[in-house]
Amino acid sequence: MIRNRFKEEFANKAARAFQTIFADKYKDTGDEQVFSAQFILDNIEKPKDTTKGRFAFPVFRYGKLLGDNPPSIANKITEEINKLTSMNLITVSSIAGFINIETGFAIEASYIIRDALENESKYG
Repeated sequence: MIRNRFKEEFANKAARAFQTIFADKYKDTGDEQVFSAQFILDNIEKPKDTTKGRFAFPVFRYGKLLGDNPPSIANKITEEINKLTSMNLITVSSIAGFINIETGFAIEASYIIRDALENESKYG
């Protein structure tokens, strides 16, 4: 599914960002739980205000573990993700302890159309 492609790209980039910025905690914790792309992917949610983004990832659970407040964590992770050059499918921003993920309508539509043409037997 195309929507999962956007979520997976975000989860992978976010996991790398957490592992880079909070390297000491990552060494202690490892790739398990909060630092894994799968954990991030499993915790992506739909924002209450959809004008803020297509998907959102709350970072509140990281506050105690990382010894920082959620808005600061969200800002740091967002900044690191935006440094990664291959983020061509999505844009990210941080608001009040959430990392918001936005997909461009034209980009999403082009992926859907391409998928439909390549896999026409799966479509009605």
